[in-house]
Amino acid sequence: MKSLGICLGASTITAVKMEKTEGKKPEVLEVISRSHEGNARKTFIDILNEVKPETFDRITERYNGIIRDLGIDFSLEEDLQGIKVAILHHASQDYIASRGEFLNSKILANFLGFQFIDAEEGI
Repeated sequence: MKSLGICLGASTITAVKMEKTEGKKPEVLEVISRSHEGNARKTFIDILNEVKPETFDRITERYNGIIRDLGIDFSLEEDLQGIKVAILHHASQDYIASRGEFLNSKILANFLGFQFIDAEEGI
């Protein structure tokens, strides 16, 4: 199984491509780290294009895998498509950085049987 981890830091964005083969430790295939110099969106898109356009599909598959592993009947497809569109249309650095937490919170709320309330609505 191949996966991609992305860290959106205060000054850099790092992508780590990894592969896990059953019975073996995960292997790091590639690390890409770039200073975003105040333009996180452009740097994020540049990194995604560098690791191949299907990278967002890998991110989608990772979240779908978490949902499958939890055994819940739940979809993030609409959210993931909205995030992809927002990123490609100049989403802010804060927005991009918050999406992993947002998606994980939706999964957790569903798993625990709670109603998801977006923090953005309370601010």
